[in-house]
Amino acid sequence: MLDTLTLETFQPLVGQPFVVFVGEDRFMPAHLVAVEALAEEGDTRRKRTPFSLLFRGPGGGYLPQDVYRVKGGELEEMELFLVPLGQDDDGTIYQAVFT
Repeated sequence: MLDTLTLETFQPLVGQPFVVFVGEDRFMPAHLVAVEALAEEGDTRRKRTPFSLLFRGPGGGYLPQDVYRVKGGELEEMELFLVPLGQDDDGTIYQAVFT
């Protein structure tokens, strides 16, 4: 499923809530705050344009980089490798990269 997701799949979901599962009975709320292209479109060697997703989770700590189950919008639950990028007054930013 992950190989069929594109930048265009996630763009309408910016600002929407997501859930990051951190265990069987625990989860962290997050919002998709940005979808960013990582290369120019038009490279015919690629099936899709590489992109990243930036999520904002709560502050006061962070999840370590790891694979987490993530659910948001009408998308099926998926496993994403999330990397914490840093914290600010509004929470912690996590990134998932699709190549």
